[in-house]
Amino acid sequence: MLETNLDTASIRQVIANLYKGAGINFPTSTRPITSLGGLTGSLSLIWHEVPKLTSRSASEILLQQGGLLNPLTEVNDEKLAGFMYANASCGAIFVEQGDRLTRRRFSAAHELGHYLLHFIPLLEAAKETGEEELPELIDGLPITSEEAEPGTEFQEGIALPTVTSGISAKLPTYEQMEHEANEFAAEILMPEALIRELFQNYSGRFQGRYLVRRLAADLLVSLSAMQWRLRKLGYLPPTTVQWN
Repeated sequence: MLETNLDTASIRQVIANLYKGAGINFPTSTRPITSLGGLTGSLSLIWHEVPKLTSRSASEILLQQGGLLNPLTEVNDEKLAGFMYANASCGAIFVEQGDRLTRRRFSAAHELGHYLLHFIPLLEAAKETGEEELPELIDGLPITSEEAEPGTEFQEGIALPTVTSGISAKLPTYEQMEHEANEFAAEILMPEALIRELFQNYSGRFQGRYLVRRLAADLLVSLSAMQWRLRKLGYLPPTTVQWN
């Protein structure tokens, strides 16, 4: 069902359905790293790591591999951290090869969020209503600085539904879609229940920056992402500074 705004519970349900469909267990305290490769593979999504990623280079790869019959029209050479393209027959996620592993994982999770939260419901709604032209969805996630403030890793991209039908008009605003994709990335990479368990396990041995570093290392996310998540869940005060 196509919903205009998704709350946290709805996003968590999408993630639960993804794990169930993939036949993959949720992360645990002994195996805390999310299997993004396994989850995207279960959806037959193509995942590319591309040096100097831009929307133009992603479009060229899609053309070469048969994902597109014609080049995308609104492309440019702006450097991107992530890019997603999906149509009724294929879906592809691109990340910047030169980014740190933690950043690449966030970019992939963000784009996976767009695919599951926005494209799949849009496609299903189009089929149910008998739309003659099935939708496509494109998202570009801009590069962020390594020295960015905590949480700015969770920034907005540009989600572009390319079919201006009555169905695509029911999508949330671009800003809302980006917010939902960011929340999806946080929920799938740093599940609240797992954070709670690990926080309790480690809080007697680690404090402050050392605790944040340990949690970030365990879940294979950046320090800024972990700080952002811990603040949102109430484990850190809002004025916590970034630790490099």
